[in-house]
Amino acid sequence: MESNLRNFWVWSRPIIAVPVLALIGASAFLFIDSEGEQFQARNHWERSLQDEILSNKGPDEIFAWQEPDGPQHMFPKPSGFQVVLRIRGNSASISRYLNSDPAREYRREMKLDEIAGFKSFIQKNAIDSLESYDSGCPTRACGEFSSDYVYYHLTKERGNRLTITDLRTDPASQIYLQLVDVFGRLHRLGEYQVRYLLADQIKGLEVLFVGKDKSAKGICKDGLAIRVLVSGKSKDSKPEWRDFSQGILGDNIERQKVCPPIGLANFTTSKLKRSPETASGAEVITQDGKWVVERNSYNRLVRISRRTWHKYVIALPNMSQPEESNAGIHGVFRLPKQDKILIEMQRAFFKTSELRREYRLLDPNDGRSEMVTGDVGPLMLKFWDDHDLPLPLQPTGRPHEYWTKNPITENGYTELNANAYYGLQNVHTEIGQYDVRKFTFKSICKLPFKHDFIDHFWVDEADGKVYLVYQGDLLRFPFNPN
Repeated sequence: MESNLRNFWVWSRPIIAVPVLALIGASAFLFIDSEGEQFQARNHWERSLQDEILSNKGPDEIFAWQEPDGPQHMFPKPSGFQVVLRIRGNSASISRYLNSDPAREYRREMKLDEIAGFKSFIQKNAIDSLESYDSGCPTRACGEFSSDYVYYHLTKERGNRLTITDLRTDPASQIYLQLVDVFGRLHRLGEYQVRYLLADQIKGLEVLFVGKDKSAKGICKDGLAIRVLVSGKSKDSKPEWRDFSQGILGDNIERQKVCPPIGLANFTTSKLKRSPETASGAEVITQDGKWVVERNSYNRLVRISRRTWHKYVIALPNMSQPEESNAGIHGVFRLPKQDKILIEMQRAFFKTSELRREYRLLDPNDGRSEMVTGDVGPLMLKFWDDHDLPLPLQPTGRPHEYWTKNPITENGYTELNANAYYGLQNVHTEIGQYDVRKFTFKSICKLPFKHDFIDHFWVDEADGKVYLVYQGDLLRFPFNPN
């Protein structure tokens, strides 16, 4: 077991090296500066750069740049990225990674004059000798970034970290602005090839289609026939189903011949326009068409007979507990192939300021409801995911069961489940079988990224394959059906 010290020095700010054993298994790389203060540096990405340069197969030299996401108050919010230049002898490659895309690396080879020009800029401007920059300007007052830009230069012997905080235009910041511009141009210029980092974590991963001129939006299979829903990059482009059975985009497929028939999703929260005096709110129609269940403008739940249009107020228990909490209706949803209605409530606890979810299953025929204690997360995810392009969930072939994705939080719970706290971060996603009557989920595989990176997926259970639409690309990987 390795026990020696790894020396990682910031040239403009000396750092005391930490023993390797103290870093193994850590989720972030922790340094102690020369004044004895502890600070957290750039999470595990910084650690990975150090591990790479010190490995036997590592490059001779690494230049890296981390550009932050824009602050929350800016709209549209800029997307952060990282650029990594790896130099081996007289050759070099450049990779870029988007903060908004944890699964892909974009890589290209650099030309000799490009490498020479970049290194000349670094040396002539003594970038490695610069002090870190901090304007001290409050973000809202300056209207610029609050996060840090970070520059790294690593060799086998030493390394440098330079941070640029609250960058603004003034005489003292000119060289830092030039550095931002240099890495920005490297990020934008050239023809990059995509490589899926997921291939290192998911055995047998295949990239079937890379969305360049067109983006994949949906996928389905019917025997050996593969259909892909694609859309052009322009805002005016309309999605169309294309044959993909030969591994390339083929002819257009008529909607009636697509598997399954594409139309409204099998869950719905669509509005029903009836009369001007109808109160606005979330509403759904029962499967048999006899009832409308609506959350009105007074945050009350009512059921409306479609035969007489008479309204009945639904009394939900424990809506308000003056000493402890108060609950509000957040959503009204129809379950597939049944007349029960799912009610989502948000409960606020006064003493702790906690906000939790609660779910009740409503029988619209008599207005009675019961608490749902099962796993509601996959169901709620489908409801809230269908705002752009609603596609039906794929049935498993077993009664009341569908293939779904399930967002898992940092503490191991389903993100949208009953009694879950708001604000927990979704860290990975599971794909599995979901019973909409029992509210149970059985996972078949785990994916190391958030659920909103998955546009759509299709499970070929007989062949043991999952087809996954990831941000416009089509992937395929095996799973164990058992």
